[in-house]
Amino acid sequence: MPVAERTIFDENDLFSWTSIQTTYDTDTNLTIAKDTLFDDGTEKFESFENGIRTATYQEDNLVFGQPAPDGGAQAWETIETL
Repeated sequence: MPVAERTIFDENDLFSWTSIQTTYDTDTNLTIAKDTLFDDGTEKFESFENGIRTATYQEDNLVFGQPAPDGGAQAWETIETL
């Protein structure tokens, strides 16, 4: 399965996110994964199968898998929805 990535950036600070990186299958044009970095430092990673979201992981300012020194932006560190 050939894949491609596309990243868009909120260079003018118009949205609540900083960047969105989408990975998709170039044969079917279906999304495989999406990684969104928000302005507050939280990050959301979504995985897809046959164009349907199968899992969502949200992390609050994790640095190399460890909680951020500042305690993060949210009361939670990680949310997994499978």
